[in-house]
Amino acid sequence: MAEFAYGWHILIAIIFAQPMYQTSTFANLWGGGKPVDGGKIWKGRRIFGDNKTWKGIIFGLIGGTVSGVLISIFFADPFGLGWFYGNVFPCNYPIYIGLLFSIGNHIADLLGSFIKRRINIKPGSGLFPWDQMGYILTGFAVAAPAMLPFGEYLWYYFVILASITFFFHILFSFIGYKMGFKRVWY
Repeated sequence: MAEFAYGWHILIAIIFAQPMYQTSTFANLWGGGKPVDGGKIWKGRRIFGDNKTWKGIIFGLIGGTVSGVLISIFFADPFGLGWFYGNVFPCNYPIYIGLLFSIGNHIADLLGSFIKRRINIKPGSGLFPWDQMGYILTGFAVAAPAMLPFGEYLWYYFVILASITFFFHILFSFIGYKMGFKRVWY
């Protein structure tokens, strides 16, 4: 991995996480339709609710996967062709990692919705801090086997992402709210 100043590591960490960010963005922008749980009730409450849809999952997977492919080509050189920058990440970043990050993102989203329904939090309301950072945890967990071997800075990327994702989430949620894509600002 090329050696960069810490400021570059922050930028590269943000690029690294784009498949997770784009999964949420695509799911929110182009979701809707039939709910994943089919309207089923478990112990008197919906399993996930109307906001978790098959269309959202499909578009989230597409957005995250395409993002991962592009980032892998530009920043990880998966084919060894020496294009662009080579691998700037502290681990493997295979061309299919965006799909794994997307799956991890959707696991976090469905798990969060399931928990919200169990503790009677309304759909669209927040479960702090899970809504803001849960997908970073599950994204890393699902993609970790594909990222081996881990380099010395991966822990740093995780800490950066866990720290700044909360603020990005609030910022982009507010923008989505102002643009009419979200019902709440957080």
